Amino acid sequence: MCPLGMETCLHSAGHDSETWGLATAEEFEPVPRLCRYILAVYEDDLRHPMWEPPGGYGINPDWVILRKTYEDTLGRAPPYILYLDHDHSDIVLAIRGLNLAKESDYAVLLDNRLGKRKIDGGYVHNGLLKAAGWVLDAECEILKELVKKYPNYTLTFAGHSLGSGVATMLTLVVVLSRDKLGNIERRRVRMGRFPPVVRTAVPVDGRFEHIVLSCNATSDHAIIWIEREATRALDLMLEKDHIMEIPVKQRMERQETLAREHTEEYKAALQRAVILAVPHAYSPSQYGTFDEQEEGLKGHESQYHQVGNLLLVLQGKECRKKTGMN
Repeated sequence: MCPLGMETCLHSAGHDSETWGLATAEEFEPVPRLCRYILAVYEDDLRHPMWEPPGGYGINPDWVILRKTYEDTLGRAPPYILYLDHDHSDIVLAIRGLNLAKESDYAVLLDNRLGKRKIDGGYVHNGLLKAAGWVLDAECEILKELVKKYPNYTLTFAGHSLGSGVATMLTLVVVLSRDKLGNIERRRVRMGRFPPVVRTAVPVDGRFEHIVLSCNATSDHAIIWIEREATRALDLMLEKDHIMEIPVKQRMERQETLAREHTEEYKAALQRAVILAVPHAYSPSQYGTFDEQEEGLKGHESQYHQVGNLLLVLQGKECRKKTGMN
């Protein structure tokens, strides 16, 4: 990262989102779900999980396209899974976090110095970019095939800790070289990083910020606690939305009341019009509307317009009566 970028990040730090609007429950829903997908990377066998959170991972093992371990990546990148999420129309590549017992992870993390790697007008972490490049080269063909086969699915790169840095760089590389994945549309590419500790000096205003999904509202860095707190936050948001929502029964009763009020107002206006001999005004029958009275009066919209016109006529007649005019 360049000195200017470092100074900017140190100055703004956690205040860069102070002016952002609050997320809705619908917008926040992917956060705990993607956390569970990242947690699933730690499992050796998803059909017989050993560390699943309450409620499980929410993953169908049959939809896991591939799973890469440290042996598969040769230490070039953290382990990850590629999951075809049919339930949410999403192609997810989830990357695990830093393994304190793996020297290869430290090698990726420490492979950097100020101004070492420049990209798209800014500077990024060299080791993370190299790891992202390795993942893209390894999975480019399968990702390209899935993106083409499921044109309405989004492509999400999600990661925790060290994996969040790789996911960040992976998203950046894909957006800058979309031809590698069959010229995928930018709006289909998303990123989830938990927590968003990675800083870059690449100017992103108006270009990349709309594809970033971050979560840093926890007091603990561990992905298992991030998932728990995110799930609790989503439950609270849904509970609040449910409390604020008008119950179905009350909403239906309110609609019926409005319809009844409009009907009564319409009938009262017609009765007054008949009494004052307004042309083409008919008193409504208690047994329904006859054919000769239906013409031009069908539909609520027509009724509302006629009520307005009748009221204007009534007002005119009453004014003339008061002034003694015919």
